[in-house]
Amino acid sequence: MTNGISLTSLLTEKRYELIEESWMEALADPVPRSEYLINATRGLARAGQKSQLQSLAGKTEAALKLRKEPAIGMLRWTLLKEAVRAGATPSTPDGFHRLFEDSIAAAYPDSPSLSTLLGRFKFRESKDPADGLARIERVEKWLPFEVGRCFTMAGRGPGKVIETNFALDVVRVDFEKAK
Repeated sequence: MTNGISLTSLLTEKRYELIEESWMEALADPVPRSEYLINATRGLARAGQKSQLQSLAGKTEAALKLRKEPAIGMLRWTLLKEAVRAGATPSTPDGFHRLFEDSIAAAYPDSPSLSTLLGRFKFRESKDPADGLARIERVEKWLPFEVGRCFTMAGRGPGKVIETNFALDVVRVDFEKAK
């Protein structure tokens, strides 16, 4: 791989070709190497390597797209978010909307309200990946609070989400012991 050379050294020495080699090797077994992939993304962003990030985001998408494990889906989504925050504009022939939707669906495969939330926050109306990321992160914030989902809260016991109010940014939970 990089023969024991640290990521920081590679970034300092501007040896981006070795970072790309390491990246591609890390994609062979990405979950244990996820910290490296995320740190490399952030390091390349700080170094101003947007085109390199864009290229690596495309290669990552191609390598991880067909793998259906939830941990891979979450890593895929995290790397895409980091690349877009860094200024890369990853896309597919279908546009960045399809890439984002596929990626977040892989990260949250058991979410029945994902498509509803994407419509609610007008994700398809976003004009560029940065705006799309801002909208889809609002969607991601609400995914754990789907109506009917159960929670346990210390001191209150088990509860169930009975209402979400996006306008007020409020979730109403009905607890067994008290309302």
